[in-house]
Amino acid sequence: MAKLLAVALAVSAVVLSGCQKKAVPPAQSEEPQPPQPEVRSVESLAPPQPTPVISPAARTVPQTQPSAGREYVVQKSDTLWSIAVKQLGDGKRWKEIQALNGGIEPAKLKAGQKILLPAE
Repeated sequence: MAKLLAVALAVSAVVLSGCQKKAVPPAQSEEPQPPQPEVRSVESLAPPQPTPVISPAARTVPQTQPSAGREYVVQKSDTLWSIAVKQLGDGKRWKEIQALNGGIEPAKLKAGQKILLPAE
């Protein structure tokens, strides 16, 4: 009798599973769905901004090179700093001398060498 009951339960489970109402997917539902509002970000509501056009010449920072004033003959034990102090009145201007002379290395100064000094 227990076997018969088990078989009956199994058959009824199969029958009931076949009789269940199948769900209709939302896209095929019989009721019309209201249209969903389009979600937009605040940025999408603003008008597009034009991309600025920058010429290649405007992209580079102009390098101002000091204008040459006069020629100077390097003395023994001169440095660019000492030359700037004696000739231009300010040791901080040694970079101007360096720039005016093609980036001359301060350690490579030699007595008798001619260099250009910036205009004061």
